[in-house]
Amino acid sequence: MQKLLIVDDEKWIRRGLKVKLQELGYQFEEILEAKNGMDALEIIESELPKLVITDIRMPKMTGIDLIREGIKISKEIKFVIISGYAEFDYAEKAINMGARGYLLKPINDQNLKETMDKILGEIEREKEYHQVRVKVDKLEDSFVDNGKEKEINELILDDKINHVAIKAIMDEEFSYSSMALINIDASSYFQSNFKYEDLELLKFSIKNIMNEITLEDFHYFICNNHTNRNQMIIIMANNQGMNFQKMIEEKLYDLLNSINKYLKISVTIGVSKVHPDINRQQYSEAKEAYEFNFIDGRGKIYQYESVKYMTENAIQIPRDKIKLLKMYMSKGDAKNIRILLESLINTDTIKEQSTKYISFIWFEIVSILINSLDAIEKKSQRLLSTSLLQPEIFERYENVDEVINYLYTTVIDILGIKEDQDQDCKEIVYQVKHFIDQNYEQDIAIKDLAYEYAINPKYFSTLFKKEIGMSAIQYITNKRLAQACELLIQTGQSITDISNSVGYQDPLYFFRVFKKKYDMTPLEYRNKYQGNK
Repeated sequence: MQKLLIVDDEKWIRRGLKVKLQELGYQFEEILEAKNGMDALEIIESELPKLVITDIRMPKMTGIDLIREGIKISKEIKFVIISGYAEFDYAEKAINMGARGYLLKPINDQNLKETMDKILGEIEREKEYHQVRVKVDKLEDSFVDNGKEKEINELILDDKINHVAIKAIMDEEFSYSSMALINIDASSYFQSNFKYEDLELLKFSIKNIMNEITLEDFHYFICNNHTNRNQMIIIMANNQGMNFQKMIEEKLYDLLNSINKYLKISVTIGVSKVHPDINRQQYSEAKEAYEFNFIDGRGKIYQYESVKYMTENAIQIPRDKIKLLKMYMSKGDAKNIRILLESLINTDTIKEQSTKYISFIWFEIVSILINSLDAIEKKSQRLLSTSLLQPEIFERYENVDEVINYLYTTVIDILGIKEDQDQDCKEIVYQVKHFIDQNYEQDIAIKDLAYEYAINPKYFSTLFKKEIGMSAIQYITNKRLAQACELLIQTGQSITDISNSVGYQDPLYFFRVFKKKYDMTPLEYRNKYQGNK
């Protein structure tokens, strides 16, 4: 069923038309109403009705203008106009602009029925055509994808083929590519509602999930691995070099998280290094990374570079402590989470192993969180990738304590632990407050401040509001506006100069913020209070 929008400045006409349509047996998903063209345009933007019946003459925006602007939003909307004999010239103009029919006042049942049958018939035929076109496009895409899948698997199986051009798989040139293997773990068939015969359905679902989480600038192709029925291959390509590696991490962790949440199955992913083309070496690297699960466990993402470094340098991950950390995280035990983090990441262990060790612990914790996210809000899932999958985090901090504090505050925030906040974190809030008091006129970014004090930005915002009674942004705004009020009363500086001196480079924005706070403009405030000095 479709949505219908009726637009007329007279309420009784809108209601009467609605009743007539119902009496004639027409059913719609929803019948919306608007009393003028401006309101109608807002409804069109938010609801995208398939059919709009609109009067010609209305205040604020005519039916002609509504059609002109509405078509810009969606060319699929069908417009029907209501007009009188005296407005036929307008009706003719509307039809020339694309209106599919018109109703003469007073509207009679026969005219209404003929018009509605015509328009709804057009909508239904377009729907049927679209469905056929989608099927044809899918068949064409499937044919093309089968050819690409065959080419990738020939690369894997045929020793004589060493590489494939990225353009052959992605349909355009890119400078970098990486390959990942996704393995549907055998445990999935014992721990979920799926059986082995559902394997193709699971693969289809994984493809759809990948489609949902990818960005416009993240190019990929996913297909079956003919050497292992449980596996899928993802080819990823981009032109961004180092940023591409970060993007791969983020997208694959999103994929793993969504598979756990929606399919409730276990998958293990192995990822190759970034290469300038698609080659057999990529497959070997992805396979070697994946096979590390036999040592370290399934349900994780393994990157070739990290696995290689780990094996070559004999880095040992303290499994017992990781297991304890997982238990405390599941219980929401903030105190012991911090104790375990301090035990896992400290100067002595880093001296014995290497700074790379922090990365391994870091991503172990990410894996634990991913497996805990089924019961966590969707916004916390996004926080996982934005807070923990950022390589520059390792470059922000000068010592181990700062890394631990950032990691700790991120973990308890993602898990939604509501226990009393750490006293050290509370002290940070007051340090930041003092910094704002001294530097409110500067361009202050709360996110950067939080990073500067080694605390998760979202956690910091929550704690600041709890301790100070308002958000950090509101606190900065209040400090700036209070100073602006003093300058308005005590000096003759221009509004622009005052705006700049308290931290607002855009005087118009300062004007809006000031008026919202005091319900008067800066000049009105000066005129009102300066004479009372």
